[in-house]
Amino acid sequence: MTSGLLTGTVQGPDGTALSAVRVFAQAEAGGAAQVAETDRSGRFVIRQAMPGTYRLVAEKLGYQPKQLEDVPLVAGRSIEVRLVLAPLNSTPDGLEVERFAAPAMGWSRPGFARWSGRLESDAIPHERTDLHDLAGTATFVGPGLGMEGLPGSMTQYVLDGARFAPLLHPHLSGSRPLSPRPLSGTYGLELLSNPLDVEWHGAAGGFYRSTSIGGGNEFRGRAWGFAGNDQAGLGYFSDGRAGSYDVARGGAQLSGPLIADTAFFALGAEWRRVRSVQPRAWRVDELPGAIVWTAARDSGVSLSRFTVPALVEEDVAAAFARLDWQIAEGHGLEVHADATLHRAAQAGSAAFEPGPEPVPEGMSALGGIVLRSVLNETLGNELRISVDRTERTYDLPDGRTVSGFLGSGIPQTRVVDGALLFGVDPRAPAEFTRTGFQLEDAVALRLDRHIMKAGVTAAWNSHDREYGYDRIGRFVFGDASAFGRREGAYVQSVGAVPYASFSSLEIGLFLQDAWNPAPGLEVTGGFHLSQESFPDADVRREAEWQRLTGLDNSDITTDFLKFSPRIGFTWDLQARHQWVVRGGLGIYHDALAPDVMAELVSHDGRVTTRRGIGSFGDWPAAPDSATAPVQGPALALMGPEFRPPSTTRASLGVSRLGATAVHLSGTYRQTEYLPSRRDLNRLPAPAAYDQYGRPIYGELVKQGGAVMVVPGTNRRFPSFDIVSALEATASSDYWDVGALVERRLSDRVRLAASYTFSRTRDNWLAHPGVVPEDALVGFERDSLVGENWAEGVSDFDVPHSFALAAELRLPLPLAPSLATVYRVRSGIPFTPGFRDGVDINGDYSWNNDVAFVDDGLAGMDDVMAEWDCLRDQAGEFAERNSCRGEAIQALDLRLSFDVMAAGGFRARMHADALNLLEQELAVPDRALYMVDAATDLDVDAAAGTVGVPLVVNPHFGKPLRTLGSSRLLRLGLEVTF
Repeated sequence: MTSGLLTGTVQGPDGTALSAVRVFAQAEAGGAAQVAETDRSGRFVIRQAMPGTYRLVAEKLGYQPKQLEDVPLVAGRSIEVRLVLAPLNSTPDGLEVERFAAPAMGWSRPGFARWSGRLESDAIPHERTDLHDLAGTATFVGPGLGMEGLPGSMTQYVLDGARFAPLLHPHLSGSRPLSPRPLSGTYGLELLSNPLDVEWHGAAGGFYRSTSIGGGNEFRGRAWGFAGNDQAGLGYFSDGRAGSYDVARGGAQLSGPLIADTAFFALGAEWRRVRSVQPRAWRVDELPGAIVWTAARDSGVSLSRFTVPALVEEDVAAAFARLDWQIAEGHGLEVHADATLHRAAQAGSAAFEPGPEPVPEGMSALGGIVLRSVLNETLGNELRISVDRTERTYDLPDGRTVSGFLGSGIPQTRVVDGALLFGVDPRAPAEFTRTGFQLEDAVALRLDRHIMKAGVTAAWNSHDREYGYDRIGRFVFGDASAFGRREGAYVQSVGAVPYASFSSLEIGLFLQDAWNPAPGLEVTGGFHLSQESFPDADVRREAEWQRLTGLDNSDITTDFLKFSPRIGFTWDLQARHQWVVRGGLGIYHDALAPDVMAELVSHDGRVTTRRGIGSFGDWPAAPDSATAPVQGPALALMGPEFRPPSTTRASLGVSRLGATAVHLSGTYRQTEYLPSRRDLNRLPAPAAYDQYGRPIYGELVKQGGAVMVVPGTNRRFPSFDIVSALEATASSDYWDVGALVERRLSDRVRLAASYTFSRTRDNWLAHPGVVPEDALVGFERDSLVGENWAEGVSDFDVPHSFALAAELRLPLPLAPSLATVYRVRSGIPFTPGFRDGVDINGDYSWNNDVAFVDDGLAGMDDVMAEWDCLRDQAGEFAERNSCRGEAIQALDLRLSFDVMAAGGFRARMHADALNLLEQELAVPDRALYMVDAATDLDVDAAAGTVGVPLVVNPHFGKPLRTLGSSRLLRLGLEVTF
């Protein structure tokens, strides 16, 4: 996982194999030189070589020495070279230098892995210069940095062999992982979606592998600084790549020897400031906004800060260090450490209350030791030990925490008719902490044409989570007039602070065989077997619920057995390294999401919910218990067949290698046992139906442009609120076909272009980024049209994705170069429905009702003429994610040139122009209808129907809230010595 294999042949000019040739290999970034000698067939092997770009020197008495430069080696990979030595008398004296002809970005494996190397990390600009930006040109990476239609929370990071699981907020869709490694400290990034080696385990979505920069026999240094203009854009990229820009960045690195030819060090640190503008809640010059602003002012509450964008500045400091030590012949020790500290530079209510999402703070640290041993020609061992810790905090204004904040400030307030949203986000405060320890040992044995590998793994993780969704409280008002009268709905989580502390232990073993039955053909098969357990996940029994239902909420599964078989092949046609075919099938198991266990532990009956409908004259203060009484405990139960997600993935790829590399691939993935949520306390049968046959659970009331359910009327057991059954019944299917072209024309032109066409279908409503009540299915479609409504286009579906990265180096004074990256991908899918705050089906969710496409309503013809997705569904309930927004695209440029270059010193200027297309990004208005504020509900108790007065929304699909995206100019200076 952390080293590679360098092999090759040495021949004379006539093709004769040369034996007893000494081959020296040393990474250009430094490291101890390794030496091998060719056998009688002219072959040499260098095992457990560190990743990097290598320089090879071949020497034999009587022959001209040859040096081969720019030989790329990626961790866990092998590369083969061919050297031709000429007789000493046939060429001039001196060292003959040759450049290795390899694609600019290394050796990608279509359908299995994509390597992002020099072009992405050094040449092209990035909006936010962290490790994840290197994934920007991989077209199978989607929103939230997830792979192949799965979220980033199911992706694992492997940094120098040390595993690191991202710690993300469970209900923030735009949450970015906080990687402990800075971009400046990495040699490159490899994205592995189907790594068939059985050492890869613990993630059902994919892996990001990073190798840190090492030191060498020469002292080297590097320093840099960037600064951008003040229009820092601005905005939140809804495709998940970035929410803001780096407007300032600086750092330095130093590497060199501690003991010549034996021990080497590399260390570095960087700081960057991330600036973003969170969109304003509304425009005062628009009628609803003006009414709400005035009504609040008349009550002595100023909302002025919500009418302007909120500037948020975040400071990120990161550092890395690495030590490589050849402690004895055949034994190498590597010690590495990475850390990142994230702080909000401008805190306070203005930074949190109007924004769509809270801003996190925290730290992430990882340290590891790798001991590699080559015991003899056939036996080797690699031992890896690592420790990591991650903290993420989502504070409230003035730094108040969960236990210190309850019902003060301005709770989130929603005005349905005007689509206005302001106040403190109910997804804060929150505090998540994880501490982990991993140990892995792998033994490799070479026997004839087989390489056997066996090993053991152990991972311990401790979690502390303090988070109470809705702890602050939420108000919903139907329209501006209702807000003026303070007539609406309120919900708040009260009672004990939701806190969970637990740990997990996973122990496993693996066995694998790589067989070479013929030249150029390798067949690999093996398995990984492990058991994950939660020894201290104690859940308090809710006795009253057990008495009413016979269900025991403390009866949870705490042990999970996982079996992961893999099989695959690599066929180098005729062993010429020109055409390579790869195929494979593997099963990957995820760890149990800590969010699931945390909810089971914390929501055991001690957390209760208040709900109320009526007049809240003291807004923004929380209403009293008479207006919003406690409904009962909010409970969570684990389904009897619950288990962590499991992915089955099959891939096939074809590569044409050379100076121009062309890769074609196809992938099919099926992920099962994804978490789903069902409310066990909802009425067992609908209380009524609307005019289109939609089931309604409970008694509805209408307040202006909002429809709500009377609290308690939709409960099977009125002494309890929502009782969530957490089950593993959701699944996701994905397939893609893709193409990748890599081209390098000498040192002047480097090019990489990729395209992926894919489809993602699932019935997964409880994925990360969705709040609990919105994960409930709005209605059972099969009771209406014979289908399960939840099965459809995934929220992560990206049918088309294209990326182009290129660099041109001009043969002119100052060595100017121009680099560009262009990305375009399909727009975000959405479901035609209602404005947030409408609960027609009466299940307590203000965001999960879908629309019936009624082509008989006035104004529907105009909307359907503009949206094909509606015309195809006339007379039916809208399918999930059946409509899609405009394509998302971005264009960035970088111009670089030397300011000074003398000897080993070089100063180079960079000018980055980001977001040149300045595409206006926005949240689409998914409301097909508005509730007619002037008309009452048509209730027919005898017939069991409720007619909801609807009017067609002419604004359907248009921008509901603009997320600004201005151009940015950033200048930088980089010095190397």
